[in-house]
Amino acid sequence: MSTFEKLYWGLGVTGLSLVLFSNASPLPEGKKDDKNNKDAQLAIKKASEELHARRVKIMRAHIAGKSFVDEDSPFEGMTPQEITTFLKECGLRDDSDDPFDGMSPEEIDEYARLHGLN
Repeated sequence: MSTFEKLYWGLGVTGLSLVLFSNASPLPEGKKDDKNNKDAQLAIKKASEELHARRVKIMRAHIAGKSFVDEDSPFEGMTPQEITTFLKECGLRDDSDDPFDGMSPEEIDEYARLHGLN
């Protein structure tokens, strides 16, 4: 290879390496990073509080018989046990009120069919 070709390939490999590995390991940024971390924690805390308030609002609307179908579900990603625990913490749930507690959807359908609730 000629000197020009070696220079061409050397610059090409160096440039590609810089592009690929420029973000491989972030460098610590000191106080700026700490500030961003605190801001992120505050944002997460605020979002969590807003989600909690939204869940309570929607469950109160559901209990009052109002429609909440147009909104996205605030309980997305929660298991039925987590939802039940959340409702108990908010004072919106008493286990004695739910005849379907612990039943699968198929069992609820069978219960409704047998008792004429359809």
